[in-house]
Amino acid sequence: MDVLSLKTQSEDPSLAPEQTNIKTDRKRNWNAIMKSHAKLKNDHAILSKYTQMESLGIAQDKTTLPLIFKACTRLNAVERGKKIRSGIEGANLIEDVRVGTALVVFCCKYGLLEEAN
Repeated sequence: MDVLSLKTQSEDPSLAPEQTNIKTDRKRNWNAIMKSHAKLKNDHAILSKYTQMESLGIAQDKTTLPLIFKACTRLNAVERGKKIRSGIEGANLIEDVRVGTALVVFCCKYGLLEEAN
């Protein structure tokens, strides 16, 4: 791209990039970080990042929750997983296949069959 076309883009607002939702972008970034930790099986880091996300007021979503439940399962973090599960009661997130599967695996491993329903 040459300097002339850059100048034209900056002067013409119709050529400016679309405004994005900052909270959505932040959530994507946090999810990307947690996915990277998941590939490395660094479950402690996943839960740490999740705690940081919560403290910043960034809500979990259908990408975040399977990572969290899998980390809780591998770390035997039963109470943490139960707390997260109770925090998403009534949300449509549980109906997502990936979230539901990760939750059922977590619940079954620890004999929480009532919570798996």
